[in-house]
Amino acid sequence: MNTKGARVFLLLLALIIWTWVGVRIYKVSKAGVIVHSSSVEVKLNEKSDSNSRHLSLDINYPDPFYYPPNTLQLSKPKPKLKQDKPVLSKIVRNQRWPDIEYKGIIRSNQNRILFIELENKIILLKSPYIIDSLTFTNSNNYSTEVRLGKELKIFNVE
Repeated sequence: MNTKGARVFLLLLALIIWTWVGVRIYKVSKAGVIVHSSSVEVKLNEKSDSNSRHLSLDINYPDPFYYPPNTLQLSKPKPKLKQDKPVLSKIVRNQRWPDIEYKGIIRSNQNRILFIELENKIILLKSPYIIDSLTFTNSNNYSTEVRLGKELKIFNVE
């Protein structure tokens, strides 16, 4: 179907739908709904007075969401407890570097996932790039920097 034919079809469809909506609104307005401030009456059939049915709703009840001033009890904020900082273990200077092979970065929806092989195990590492005592920084497609304690090594893609 060409674009002009599609436009004409869609306009006709919209016209039919809006006509149907207008007829429904017109029929509802003719039904005779009467709204009062204290009750609601619905007349279902105005023409037959002998067999008319009336529905009424009693809405004379207190508002469940209204609270008069100075009656709402606000709880006092709880004092914050002091949390002890975790004790960091001493860094051993001559730590053994594990076998690390950097395979690259996988990007998905603004997330960067490092693809590494650590001690012959393939690991996908999400941010923050910390595993055991190894910290991966400045990673790109070709290399990454790895910190173990204060030592720094650069691993390239192999």
